Amino acid sequence: MNPFLTKDLYFASYLYCCGCELDSVSKKDGITMFVFDRTSRLCELVETYFSRNALVDPIKYDEALKTLRNLALGPKSVKRDLPSLVAA
Repeated sequence: MNPFLTKDLYFASYLYCCGCELDSVSKKDGITMFVFDRTSRLCELVETYFSRNALVDPIKYDEALKTLRNLALGPKSVKRDLPSLVAA
C-alpha cells in the first residue's frame, strides 16, 4: 500500500468530499496528517485540484471540512471508522 498524506485541511476536505477513502488521521508534534488510499481517482483529483479546475458541491465540501476539522481537533489518531460523504 502506498498511502497519500497531506496536512492541508482544505485539500483533504476536497479529496474527502469527492469520495476518496480516508484511511486515517494522525497527529504528531501538533501536526495533523490526513492519510488517504492512493488510487487512480485520487491522483486525477490531485491533478484537477492543483490545476485549479476542481469543482465541488459547496454543501458537501462544507460537511467534509467540518468532519475533518473535528477529526483534527479530536483524539491523537483515528483509523478507518470514519464517516463517509459518498451517497450509498
